[in-house]
Amino acid sequence: MPLVVEALRPASRSLLAELVRLMEQAEQGRAGLVRLADRVARLYTPVVHLGAALTFAGWILAGQPWHPALMAAVAVLIITCPCALGLAVPAAQVAAVGRLMRRGVIVKSGDALERLAAVDTVVFDKTGTLTTGALTLVSQPCPEVHALAAALAVHSRHPLSRALAGSAPEHLPAATAILEVPGCGVEGDIGGRRYRLGRPDWVGAPMPDHPGPALAFGGDDQPPRLFLFQDRPRPDAREAIRVLQSRGYAVALLSGDRPEAVVAAAAEAGIEQVHAGATPLDKQAHLAQLERDGHRVLMVGDGLNDAAALRTAHVAMSPGSATDLAQTAADIVFQDGALMSVVEALETAGRTAGSCARTLPWRSATMCWPCRLRSPGW
Repeated sequence: MPLVVEALRPASRSLLAELVRLMEQAEQGRAGLVRLADRVARLYTPVVHLGAALTFAGWILAGQPWHPALMAAVAVLIITCPCALGLAVPAAQVAAVGRLMRRGVIVKSGDALERLAAVDTVVFDKTGTLTTGALTLVSQPCPEVHALAAALAVHSRHPLSRALAGSAPEHLPAATAILEVPGCGVEGDIGGRRYRLGRPDWVGAPMPDHPGPALAFGGDDQPPRLFLFQDRPRPDAREAIRVLQSRGYAVALLSGDRPEAVVAAAAEAGIEQVHAGATPLDKQAHLAQLERDGHRVLMVGDGLNDAAALRTAHVAMSPGSATDLAQTAADIVFQDGALMSVVEALETAGRTAGSCARTLPWRSATMCWPCRLRSPGW
């Protein structure tokens, strides 16, 4: 039996090629410390040469032979050589990016590690980030309603929609005039009637007494029906949260899901600060307020609803399973989905900042105290 394969894109646009480009972009990016080192090196070099010339002239004026005078001038050049200053900071950045790359963490922005070293607050999204996003439908809707809801769900990349579509029958009715409203759900026409699938309050359904995620479906000829799901936290979520808190980071959960589901997920992961029912604008406003309050926030999210918040945060991370928009908005992408990658990135950024601060000691005065305390050498 012949196998027909359709190539949808050239090799230059493959996932591997994109990862290589991101790696090159990160290594070639010029972070603030790198630019500072370059500027200082440009000023430092003529000063060193002038000092060597003055040393030579001073020894000659003091009546010394030219050979000892030349050796003293060369010694000044060797001891005060600016090459180490110009190379140390970029080398530290490249080494850090390469180390993270080997652990499946892709640094997209050249100054991401510098910004990450200043972070004092970590904010997580819930579904697909703090949890696995491998949702299981636990309610038993009637087949007709299930098929209608799944016809809308296939047009959305939200984890709940994908779980609903994956549990539906193979043959679904066609849905047209699709409109996805970020933070609310998706609506469209099926058989000449308008339907909605999304948050219970957006569809007009009562809030369910269920600790897990839920979707509601309703329309012109359908009263609102609920689809109840069960989600699981990532295996290393609790350990990652514990390590972050032990190192002095404030950890919060910011989600658009119902308060009951968010509170339950936060309790299981060990997070005390919880913000539920947040729309994309609410998430963006919350992070902007944290920045105004003087915090440096790392946002970890994966969904379409998180894109604005990821852009607003001081630095942003997304898992490799995130939507394209979320990965584009993020500064760092971790491929294995393990939340310990967040801890690894923060630790590497702190070590890099510490080494750069020792190379540029006057720069250390501008480092925030959390960065100093978490960086080796302080």
